[in-house]
Amino acid sequence: MDLDNLREQWKSLNIKVEDLQVENMRLRHDIQTNKVTSINRRLIARIRNMLLVCCLAPIFIIYMKNEIALTTATIVCYVSYFIIIGAAHGYLLWRLSTRDYLSMPIAAAIKEAATLELYRKRMRMWSYIMAAPVIFMLMMDIYKYGYPGALISGIIGGLAGLAIGLRLEYTNRKLMRQIRQLLDQIDDCNVSDNP
Repeated sequence: MDLDNLREQWKSLNIKVEDLQVENMRLRHDIQTNKVTSINRRLIARIRNMLLVCCLAPIFIIYMKNEIALTTATIVCYVSYFIIIGAAHGYLLWRLSTRDYLSMPIAAAIKEAATLELYRKRMRMWSYIMAAPVIFMLMMDIYKYGYPGALISGIIGGLAGLAIGLRLEYTNRKLMRQIRQLLDQIDDCNVSDNP
């Protein structure tokens, strides 16, 4: 009689363990999907801020034109650069805002995240290529201004801007990578749920 009672208790414990495993998998999936949404929102906010900077930069050059004699070519290149980069950030913001990774099939969401990551890499490469002549023209105009302190200030400001930009780029790249990794984990969870 004790043996039958012990078997029944053992079976009930097995059922409870299986229920707990299913509940743990569900909670893990929920946590990962919430992380994807949270990281996506943070990335959207950061890109929106970069878009705002791209919109305000041409106003800054108008102020600089009154302080330092900038050539028309420099102003046109500077404004064109920020319009192009602003449009690229606007497109990326639109893609991130309109895509709901969690309502997409996981394979499509992973592919979309990889596509956006590739777009960001290409955008970064082109922004560096396009920035080089703009920076060169600005430095030449500041040099022609004739005040050595202005050139040194421009170089220091440029280096500070480069450091800030690289830090922002590193963080954005890390956020994009986290989204893709979480989607991969969700995919692995789904595969392990459905053997």
